[in-house]
Amino acid sequence: MPRSSNLLRAYIVLGNNEIKRSDTVSHLKKYVKDSLAAFNLDEMDARGDLEPQTLKTSLEALPVGDKYRLVIVHDAQKLSSRVQKMLLDYLDNPNEGSVLLLDASVPCEEESRKKDAFVKSKLYSKIKKMGPEATINCPTPKPWEMPKAVQTKLARKAKTTIDPDAAQELVKRLGTNMSLLSSELETLKNLAQEPGHIRLQDVTDNVVRIVEPTPWDLADAMCERNLKKSLELLAQMKTSVGPGTIAYLTGRVKELICAKSLEERGESSALASELHKQSWQVKNYTRWARKFSREELVAALKACAQTDRAIKSGSDVRNTLITLLASICREPSQTTYNC
Repeated sequence: MPRSSNLLRAYIVLGNNEIKRSDTVSHLKKYVKDSLAAFNLDEMDARGDLEPQTLKTSLEALPVGDKYRLVIVHDAQKLSSRVQKMLLDYLDNPNEGSVLLLDASVPCEEESRKKDAFVKSKLYSKIKKMGPEATINCPTPKPWEMPKAVQTKLARKAKTTIDPDAAQELVKRLGTNMSLLSSELETLKNLAQEPGHIRLQDVTDNVVRIVEPTPWDLADAMCERNLKKSLELLAQMKTSVGPGTIAYLTGRVKELICAKSLEERGESSALASELHKQSWQVKNYTRWARKFSREELVAALKACAQTDRAIKSGSDVRNTLITLLASICREPSQTTYNC
């Protein structure tokens, strides 16, 4: 993001975070006075029939009554080789009054080990050499960062608020597509029981899951002893149910036993280091462990081992998992472990 009033002759904003890219483009537009935008702001699309001469003519035009003229090319990753060649020649002697912004919806370098063709192009390299601010990366937040991004950037953009558990559930149901999440927030703020404030119930009542649940989603529901949610998630897992699922559930039970033991010794703060995880990864473990007695967790671990043997012996994976989840998620007074 440019931090000074002296702009470079060209910038590239790229990445899969459409919201951040849009914000960056909007930030650069602020360098053009609104009253003069008709003369000094030109936006075009690289798709279709963009001709080299059309873009060159725009770039060579002088600003009217202002310091800069801004030329924005959206979907820049689709620029033809002819247009790219023209830009390479143009940038050897650019118009001092024009600023070129290429907006490319491709993975930036920090998002993918394998560079996109546009990132490997001569045009990208030439603009990158103009300075550290010439390329503006807009990567999608990591999956564990998405709920926070929904709570802050996306909710603020939608002029609403959303509870942490609601944001987390929204990401679980819709995935990490920023545009889709932003659009859904716009819908939810009007459907919410309290207009402008989205709660967990609003998400569960109005948002259909389009992303298949993962084994860790299932393990989270199991740790909550929420049988209804556990069975719903298992039913929605079409491709990710197999021997690896029971291995993951077994590992989670072992982690809860560790959390229970550390809490009993007053050493819960050491949980992350003991499990070789980040603190954010284990933030709910102690709370979950409190839902079980030590005896119940040991019995659950034995039940997981029995379930694993049953699956390896040919028992139906899904039915066997249902039995296991029903046993672990039952209320304490009802708990039996027969797998």
